[in-house]
This record gives sequence, C-alpha cells and structure tokens, in this order.
Amino acid sequence: FMKEAQSHIDKFKSIEIKMTDWESVISKDKTEEWVSLWYDQISNMKDGKTDTISYFNDLKLKEGKIVAWSEYAQHPMKK
Repeated sequence: FMKEAQSHIDKFKSIEIKMTDWESVISKDKTEEWVSLWYDQISNMKDGKTDTISYFNDLKLKEGKIVAWSEYAQHPMKK
C-alpha cells in the first residue's frame, strides 16, 4: 500500500484540504464508533494542473485505530 501511495504522492506539488463537516457517532450499545468526514481536496500537480475533488469518508474505529474505511469521491458540480 505504501509503495502504491508514494507513487501517487510523488506527482503532487501541494495538496490543500478544506473540511466541510465531520461527525462522530457511537452506537447506542457502545459497540461501534464511526467518524464521517466531508471535505474538498485541492491538488496542485507538478505538471502545473490543478484539480478539486469532493470526498466523503466513513471510518470505523476500534480501540483508537481505523479498522474499516470507505471513501466516495466526485468532482464538484459546476455552478
């Protein structure tokens, strides 16, 4: 995973994260903890291109560690 991630990271000049919202939820029986994140990632590439992608991440936590992660991404709708 790290090797694959590094090959993508090496293409970036800079990355800016603009958080839109986040929410932490613990189940009523206290057996599950989830954190949901909504944010925009603005990427400036080494080749001069800029791209913005809106993300939604859902993270399941157990004992302070991420044990499940789902991610949805899309380019923002044009106004």
